[in-house]
Amino acid sequence: MRTYSKGEVVIDQGHPVQHIYILLSGKVKVVRNGISGQVHIARILGPKQFFGIRSFLAGMPMMAKVTAYEETVLLETPTGTLMELFEGNPRLGIFFLERLSIDIHHSEERILSLTQKHLRGRLADTLIMLVGQYGLAADGVTLNICPTRADLASLSNMTTHNAIRTLSSFAREQIVATTGRQIKIVNLRQLQHISEYGG
Repeated sequence: MRTYSKGEVVIDQGHPVQHIYILLSGKVKVVRNGISGQVHIARILGPKQFFGIRSFLAGMPMMAKVTAYEETVLLETPTGTLMELFEGNPRLGIFFLERLSIDIHHSEERILSLTQKHLRGRLADTLIMLVGQYGLAADGVTLNICPTRADLASLSNMTTHNAIRTLSSFAREQIVATTGRQIKIVNLRQLQHISEYGG
């Protein structure tokens, strides 16, 4: 187990994968360097999620940079130990295969959203994804994650200016309410409608 402070690099893009990482608490940001040096957030992972295994199984260096989004505790398992566990427990291997298959499915859906939908549909998808991944606070409306506007923009494949403008439009329509970085989902059904049909 190892604790990382906010902003600390867990593993850098291009580095060899020597551990598989499982989140026990906190969140990490998975970013990739795109064309012309632009940084793109691929995912924000939370408790019980893992990373590093795709690059390890593919025999490739780490495909993205991972940094702590907040104070985070990780369980770091050496890749050699993981292979021994696979050999002694095939069900563990099946578990990881199932999780990776689900990840691929979600990634394909995100790619379609980011390349084919307009700004409103993309931001709606991102907010719905954050609800699904982190849930809502005890009040039933507040997201359990407080992303920056820049992070929302990167997750939605748009500029920060467009993310702010679109989020403000959702707030005017009483679909969401915002206080600083905190976002309340006031009308999830309307968000789902925008995600599916645009508008």
